[in-house]
Amino acid sequence: MAEYEIQDGRRKGAVTRLYRGLSRTYRPGQLDREKLLQGTNFTDCPMAALAYARGRNGVLLVVDVPENAEIIVSQAIWSLDGSGPKRYMLRGGSFDAYIVAQIPAKELRAEVRKKGVRALPETAKSRILVGYLEKRISGASFDDMAWPYGLVPRQL
Repeated sequence: MAEYEIQDGRRKGAVTRLYRGLSRTYRPGQLDREKLLQGTNFTDCPMAALAYARGRNGVLLVVDVPENAEIIVSQAIWSLDGSGPKRYMLRGGSFDAYIVAQIPAKELRAEVRKKGVRALPETAKSRILVGYLEKRISGASFDDMAWPYGLVPRQL
């Protein structure tokens, strides 16, 4: 996994981070070639993807797609007014080489169900998850994690 420098919420080198919610653990190569050519849905919002990671075996698949990727990334229409999360289609081959993490959905649901976070709007929960995922994937300590809206989890 490559190291990225974060500037204004974007990774250097034009890498796009996308999320996909699955009802069970993803096994590389489980999709057949024909389905990969048709496309696989991803989103730029971890909260939207988490809604698809149903059940106790649900996972959130995190993919970093570089600008010069061998697969085609295209934006698809999800909402008519253009607000909210965006949907992306990855086509033309396997995205297995770009997977950076596969995180159990129950771990992420626990983050957004914490006291003080549960009542926040979906956009705020999504930002909290993005920060949590950055820390989780990079292996950094959660003690110095920056929380949006001045929220800091209390030690009981």
